[in-house]
Amino acid sequence: MSLLLVVGVSIALGAGPEPGVMTEVCPFDDTHVSRPAFTVGEQTGLRLDLRAVGRFLHPDPLARCPRCQYVPGLRIPDGELARVRALLSSKEYQEEARRPSNHALRALIMAALKPDPGEVAFEWLRASWELEGTAGWKHATERALAEFIRLTSATMSPDDESALERRRTAQLMQVELLRRLARFPEARAALDKWADQPEMQRGAYVTLLATERSLIEKKQDAPQPFPSMPPLDPRSDDPALIAATQLKGFAAFDADFIIERADFGAFNMLPDSLHLALLARKPRALDSIWWWNFTKDGVPQFDWTQLLAAHARAEQLVGRNKWLAEWKAAGPSRRVELQLAGLESNTEMDFAFFVQPAWEHAGFTKPPVVELLLREKDSNPCANVFLDAGGGGIVTMVFECTPNHWVTAKSFSYHPKDNPPTYLRVSADGRWEMREMGAKR
Repeated sequence: MSLLLVVGVSIALGAGPEPGVMTEVCPFDDTHVSRPAFTVGEQTGLRLDLRAVGRFLHPDPLARCPRCQYVPGLRIPDGELARVRALLSSKEYQEEARRPSNHALRALIMAALKPDPGEVAFEWLRASWELEGTAGWKHATERALAEFIRLTSATMSPDDESALERRRTAQLMQVELLRRLARFPEARAALDKWADQPEMQRGAYVTLLATERSLIEKKQDAPQPFPSMPPLDPRSDDPALIAATQLKGFAAFDADFIIERADFGAFNMLPDSLHLALLARKPRALDSIWWWNFTKDGVPQFDWTQLLAAHARAEQLVGRNKWLAEWKAAGPSRRVELQLAGLESNTEMDFAFFVQPAWEHAGFTKPPVVELLLREKDSNPCANVFLDAGGGGIVTMVFECTPNHWVTAKSFSYHPKDNPPTYLRVSADGRWEMREMGAKR
């Protein structure tokens, strides 16, 4: 995860067998474990420790099996079940299970499965959010700090910009967590150490480091808001922006679009990418793009010529769905945003589970060709849309937005385990129907 790409992201999933509840099954003893559902809501801010602020639960609510203390939700390969079973009976896990944080238990499980070390660090960070205001907060924060420090010293290729970006994030999180723990001399020493790096002396890093330095000098250990980021300077020496401007076809792209944000890293559970937030210079049917330009050994695999071709195909389909233009006209500063992973407009990592059942229930026989995110003022997400090549599609999620159009009249989120799973079926001419797939048995 990158520190500079978290702003403006909201998380939502559906409800479970009871309103506001999801039920999962423990793979070790088949116990049904219920937890609060992820809530649909708007992110209104972000703190320096990356905790989101808004009208939703954060961190994501988890639950543990009352019999073995396992925290369901991770997909464990069959060959790793024995390893995790052994972990559950270990002294470390049993000691952690005496504390109230389910995210801490998940961090131990993730570490046993040997994922990206950055993911383990962020899971301990979520545990610190979960325990904020309790006696367990210091323990979880210190564990998160230790993981981030380990990540700062990891050996990385100087050519792998995605990995280097994750390390810079870890360096900044080291400073922030030392500050939160009131270890101000250590925080100042870490800040001075990392601030000397050339890549920390440009762009948003300058703002972040200056904010941290001011807080450390004032010995403030309370949570603080994430500072406003300066706009991208086309003359910037930021490596992500340089890489973007050097891709084939940039002049043609630059004539019609601007780059709002550029960053290397792994975002939204997609592979390492040069992630770009793009905006049209003039109003048009499809005026915004989030593009994951996948990287190999730190090198972006696609160019602007290919991006513009993919955008043109998607915009033609968006233009045939007149209801999208009606929704955009119903409020100020609204965007219709193309979601593009590589050159495919589908960013859902588990499409077969989270989207395909509703898609087939809606009567579509071929996969969707365009995924959209509708946004309103301040880039707040409003709705997730999948379109069919022949016109029409489905809406799988509606966030809390201005309810002045039928699309955003009511917040909901499709999930295949809901009772009943619910989604919005839309025709190209704007006819719509809220559909229920029937109760799960």
